[in-house]
Amino acid sequence: MPDPLLTAGAPAALGLLLLGLAAWWQRRRTSEPCAPARAALALGALALALSAAELACWGLAVQSDNVNRTLSSQRWFERHWRPINELGFRDRDHVGALDGIERLIFFVGDSFTAGQGVDDVEQRFPDLVGAARGPGSAAVIVAQCGWNTSNQREAIDGMAAQLGRSPDEVVLAYVPNDILNPSYLAGREQPFALPADPTAGSSSALSWMAGSSYLTDALWWRVLRRRALSTLASEHGDALQRAHADAQIWQRHRADLLALAERTRAHGAALTVLVFPDLAAVPATRALSAKVAALFKQAGAARVIDLGPLLAGRPVEQLVTSPRDGHPGAALHAEVAALLLAED
Repeated sequence: MPDPLLTAGAPAALGLLLLGLAAWWQRRRTSEPCAPARAALALGALALALSAAELACWGLAVQSDNVNRTLSSQRWFERHWRPINELGFRDRDHVGALDGIERLIFFVGDSFTAGQGVDDVEQRFPDLVGAARGPGSAAVIVAQCGWNTSNQREAIDGMAAQLGRSPDEVVLAYVPNDILNPSYLAGREQPFALPADPTAGSSSALSWMAGSSYLTDALWWRVLRRRALSTLASEHGDALQRAHADAQIWQRHRADLLALAERTRAHGAALTVLVFPDLAAVPATRALSAKVAALFKQAGAARVIDLGPLLAGRPVEQLVTSPRDGHPGAALHAEVAALLLAED
């Protein structure tokens, strides 16, 4: 990422130099302001304003987003994606720290479970549940950004091996985009079209220039590439609907989901499934979440909580972290934790 001392310091130094030149020119023409002095004064003020805007974008405009291409989002991860334990998860260390733990709970998922957009890990639903259940329970995060069902199934086995102990309960957070697993889409007669890269259509030189400072990056993504991001959201929703309606893709995904449920049973753990709709399009994806919820009920999950009916009709801004990030906000994390605790 750019060094703010350079990206803000350079225009600040230029601005001060120009203001100094303006003062020098003005001293030479004491009768009335001269044109060079006026120009230097205006340019110096502009350079200082750009420096201040750069510092503001670096220090204040720190917010995660869906694509994680912006410097603002990368700054958010740099500032808030912690603690990172020895196994690489956004969680405290659990290896060798389970003495006295009677109830071991694996919270399995992707960025929803890991808490993208939530500044403080203690505000995530896994941590809220773990704290409410007391010192005899341990809430273990088994989730990474971008994980799909295959990753999650394998990670349950991997975490149990690392801890030397199987979980007593697995809480799986399912999100509709889990179906967009590249392995499901491969080997098809008809290629499956995924959403376009939001940087498509822009030159590499422009992209590089946009990412060379925090101010230009903010202008690039929030103004110049705003339409591309809107198109991406629309195409993503369309891809979800097509994937869930495609018999071949659904059968592959269904097999993966059932295999995850079977792995949980093999560990002797009770399975709780939280089924999220797409928070930016709850009405359009309620049927998808209901379909997955029904599958897990048939598979014998101990508890299945379909959040689609609960969240229907609510404004999107009440559900997500920000207009640019469709992950659950802290308020929804708290509500999900309350649902899990209420059904204990």
